[in-house]
Amino acid sequence: MKNSWKEILTEEINSDYYRNELAPFLKEEYGTNTCYPAKDDIFNAFKYTNGPSDVRVVIIGQDPYYNEGLANGLAFGINEGCEIPSSLQNIQTEITNEYKNRLSSDYEMIFDNSLVSWAKQGVLLLNTIFTVRKGQAGSHKNAGWEIFSKHILEHIIKDDLTNPLVFMLWGKYAKSYKQFINECIFEVDRRNVMVLESSHPSGRAAHLGFLGSKHFILCNGFLKSFGQEPIKWFEFMKKEKTDEESEYDKYLEKFHEITLYVPIYNELLKIIPGGGTTDKEDLDNGYVDYISYQRYYLNNLSEYLDGGDLMLECNAEDIYTDIYDSISDVLQIAYSNDNIKYILLEESATDQTNIVEGVCVGQ
Repeated sequence: MKNSWKEILTEEINSDYYRNELAPFLKEEYGTNTCYPAKDDIFNAFKYTNGPSDVRVVIIGQDPYYNEGLANGLAFGINEGCEIPSSLQNIQTEITNEYKNRLSSDYEMIFDNSLVSWAKQGVLLLNTIFTVRKGQAGSHKNAGWEIFSKHILEHIIKDDLTNPLVFMLWGKYAKSYKQFINECIFEVDRRNVMVLESSHPSGRAAHLGFLGSKHFILCNGFLKSFGQEPIKWFEFMKKEKTDEESEYDKYLEKFHEITLYVPIYNELLKIIPGGGTTDKEDLDNGYVDYISYQRYYLNNLSEYLDGGDLMLECNAEDIYTDIYDSISDVLQIAYSNDNIKYILLEESATDQTNIVEGVCVGQ
């Protein structure tokens, strides 16, 4: 243990409630029953920061996973090689849903199931009951851990008032700490604290409010509003593409949506390749691909004027060098004039990588 955590924990361990009640209880439990986490991992939540001033986010859990091998001393985190429990799966699902539109489809999210990467960034993953007997949820309730946890929370709120702090309270048990947290905040008139609440991420309760809560984006928005770095909830890496996907990327480089301005009609003409997605009726008529067009007035883009398809008896890439090579044929069917003047306005981007709040690996 490092710095001020060591002092704080030493004070707690030497207190009357710990020496006279909690310590004898734990000695008996670990001596006669299988308990989790391992003794050396009980205080892992404090291992990765120097003290309360390093804590930026507190996620409150109840007690450790009671199934064999899972608990690692971090609330919701698990040991390597274990099957992911439903709570952690739903946490990862919520993060994925919150950030998927900010990540290019060429990349995938990589999660640290141990949650050590979160802890190192100042996320205190606090099971307020630090231990549990195998197979018996809540078996170490009211043994003294709740007193210990409240003292820890009080230190976090009161020891350093300068940095922003976010609490995530998931489920009825975690929410029961809200009043105590608010009392501590009120005592020191702290203004830079956000308290987020939802249902528990467990399989039975996640759909009651946790999924869709946006807690992870809200948390980072709050931290950034105070000039703090956001929490990197995940890493990301570029996907390895199959040969089929690579071929499709090559196709998109040549055949993608373009927009023309046709001055004589004051219209926009969008040209959109079909990508070989013809239906059965088209195939029966001998068509295997198509290029679509759509016409709009420039001064009223919501008004759709006309549209149609240039039907092709073989793939577009077998007829044209690229999408621009098809322009004259599209103008002919759209305006009955393949020599009409036009201005190329834009190309649709085929690879816009917008990566937010992650760490890129594997490139």
